Amino acid sequence: MVRPDCDNGVFRLQSSRQSSRRRVGAWLSGDSSYQQDVERFAFLNPALEERDRNSWSPIPPSNARVGMLELKQDYSPSRKVFLSEDELGSYLSKETTAPSSPPEPRRRIFIMEGLATDYIATLGKHFNIDPTVFMRQERSTLWDPRHEGTRNTPCLPSLLDPEASFQIKYYEVRYFHSKMDLVMKCARTGRHIGVTKSSGELDQVAIVRRTCSFWSRCEDSGSWDAVILCDPPIENVLIGRGEVGPPLKPPICEKIENSLWQGGYLDFIKSPASAPHLHNGPPRTSMLDDICHYWLQHSGLLPNTNRPDVATVFMKKIVASNYMQLIEYLRGVISTIEWQLSRRTDLGIDIPWVEEQWSSLQALNRRLIEYSDDAEAIMLSLGIPYDRPDPTNIGDWISCNKDYQYIFNRLRALSTRTGLLLSSMTGLAGIAGNSQALNEARRSLKEAKGIKTLTLLAMIFIPLAYCCGLFSMNDMYLPGKHKFWIYLAVSLPLIIVVFLAAFLIDLGYGDDGVWRLPTFLAKLHLGSPEVSGSLTARVFPYLGGWH
Repeated sequence: MVRPDCDNGVFRLQSSRQSSRRRVGAWLSGDSSYQQDVERFAFLNPALEERDRNSWSPIPPSNARVGMLELKQDYSPSRKVFLSEDELGSYLSKETTAPSSPPEPRRRIFIMEGLATDYIATLGKHFNIDPTVFMRQERSTLWDPRHEGTRNTPCLPSLLDPEASFQIKYYEVRYFHSKMDLVMKCARTGRHIGVTKSSGELDQVAIVRRTCSFWSRCEDSGSWDAVILCDPPIENVLIGRGEVGPPLKPPICEKIENSLWQGGYLDFIKSPASAPHLHNGPPRTSMLDDICHYWLQHSGLLPNTNRPDVATVFMKKIVASNYMQLIEYLRGVISTIEWQLSRRTDLGIDIPWVEEQWSSLQALNRRLIEYSDDAEAIMLSLGIPYDRPDPTNIGDWISCNKDYQYIFNRLRALSTRTGLLLSSMTGLAGIAGNSQALNEARRSLKEAKGIKTLTLLAMIFIPLAYCCGLFSMNDMYLPGKHKFWIYLAVSLPLIIVVFLAAFLIDLGYGDDGVWRLPTFLAKLHLGSPEVSGSLTARVFPYLGGWH
């Protein structure tokens, strides 16, 4: 089996047979000293033995961006960007030669955008980070029930500690400026890009899966370090599922221009009343840039605390703001479908349309369940109660409890609306089936009337043809002969007799298509009571129980 890596639209192939001969954990940290730590942790978490099996490309070295925010005593930050892993390693190595007790507590936030084996090895080894943190960030498979599938079992809820580490899955709504495909993934992260159908066509607005992770450590001196892992912007996109072969058929890798839907999420810092004092909004280019923006512009709004979880305030707010935009987009999609089915005198629907809409709604309902599960997992990871948001709790904008409680309840409400739409679509399928059956019945009735017309014509010409054949045996009955009038005198009454016999026979058929004498006599009685009354009185006594 061969797996490709996409770099600027070009695939590099790597044999899994070669990778299987490498040591455990080398896929995550390369051949470094941190690999030994990964190998030891693999006895505790077998998922560390190999990377995501549904990913087409291995984790490359140096393919990440790392920045650092160092907070002073007044929480005013200074930003530093590491252009290479060597620069990061050189900076961290100075700590081993520096005095063990710095003059003042040191508080630092390291933010890594994307994953790279050399950066993972440097940060993981220096801070002694549990490699499960990096492994969880790498995973992109949603579910895999296969025995040989991707391992992604979560830990027990009782082991969660939001002040030490957690992971958050969220979503970005983005607009793609080119034709879409049902199966699309980010080439760097392998995360799914969900596309919805609108009026039978793929919408150019897509929902991109994102993940960010947090880890921290504290020291007795009041110093702390935090590491935030986040996804990079989308540039290259994998289109199609691809086949691992043989022969190998990797998915198509293309660079697709895209942008945030409707300009992106709303700024969550309360604006002042006067316009001249408005602050600048975030760049909305990536999670790393946005976190740095809020720390550099609004760090003074945060409380001065020695707890490292203060490093996650802006990250959690950005995630919640993206969820709000996701909810608005989904609400618009669901409302559009509801409007299409409302106040219509003639729906003008057919079975294929209903089937397509039902399939699209099923996919939307499945995604909404996944979104609700992710929001629930966030609340569990952050220790947020599963309550409804308290509208009286006003003023504490730093707390995210109210935000995620509202998001969770709104996603569940949208899921309920989608479930009702699925039920309505099932009923609509019955309406469409009945309408189709009615049209078929009308068409059959029209065809039956046409056959009836042909039958009437046949009933006219059959007696004529019979009499003509009968009388043609003698020349005196031919047209123009003196006895031709006898032909007319016989054939015309015979036509009347045939029509009368057909009419009387037809009276005996019921709605089930079976001929019965009581049915015949009943219809004859209703049609001409004064004529058939005496006949019915004489016949019915002999028909007791006859069917």
